[in-house]
Amino acid sequence: MFCAVTSHAQEFEYDAQYDTIALGTRDYYLNSQLRSDILEGTNRSLFSFDLPENTIKWYYSFTTQEGESGSANLGLVTKLVGMAIDPTLGIQGISVPKGVANINAYVLGAWSTGAFLNGERFNYETDFSSLSSPQGIVEVTGTNAKQASIGFTNPSQTNGVHVFVEAVAITETKTLKNIENISKAETYGQLALTKFNYGQYEVAKAYCDSSLANYELGWVYGTQSACFFVLEQEGRAAKTLVKGIDLMKIQGNYNYNIKLIQKQYRVLKKKAKRGDAQQYIDLLWEHRFLGS
Repeated sequence: MFCAVTSHAQEFEYDAQYDTIALGTRDYYLNSQLRSDILEGTNRSLFSFDLPENTIKWYYSFTTQEGESGSANLGLVTKLVGMAIDPTLGIQGISVPKGVANINAYVLGAWSTGAFLNGERFNYETDFSSLSSPQGIVEVTGTNAKQASIGFTNPSQTNGVHVFVEAVAITETKTLKNIENISKAETYGQLALTKFNYGQYEVAKAYCDSSLANYELGWVYGTQSACFFVLEQEGRAAKTLVKGIDLMKIQGNYNYNIKLIQKQYRVLKKKAKRGDAQQYIDLLWEHRFLGS
């Protein structure tokens, strides 16, 4: 299931596609603590799964039944279809089959799974775990991990329990809009850089104009600023550089592009004997590390 929506940055625009991805279902019979200690079986089990690329959040739901056999239809994928249309929707209205016995569900990092299975002390994600609940649905956010695990334990001393669990991921794929115009702007911008490096500043400025007519790229404004500066149009140079810095902050590769424009002004300071270029170099230095 997917749905395409549009999100707007200040200058760049993206189409964002959200998909609902089934991660799997499991069911486990968890013995009571007493039986697992003295006789056979275990009162804990681990559900591990790979998270798809571009996962922005994932969910798990569980319920419990009596007896070692049985079935339960959690239907989490179907219930989360709305999340692929609007990922800001909450889970408050999603129902889970009512369970019969409390269990613990721990969201674990990769470093904790061994300790969990061995019955040792382990760390878990407190915000995303569900303790002493017969059923539940949980949203897990803020993870960049490639794999996730949920550990289940039965806290009952005397009664076993059958656990059913399902996990689902929501993924986001962004595609840059206006890619054709941006590509043309990049090409003209690269031509402007080449001409600038050869000292052909009027031609470089003309290529900057062609680039910016297709799409406003911050680093191209920076190059255009250097052209204005060397062509004795300092008022336009300063104004254009400020606009370029503002755009570079939101268009990615910020520090690389800041250094690129700094280099152009250093070239002018040295080869064109323009000592006053230092004020622009200093301005760019002050703005390093401030963007994306």
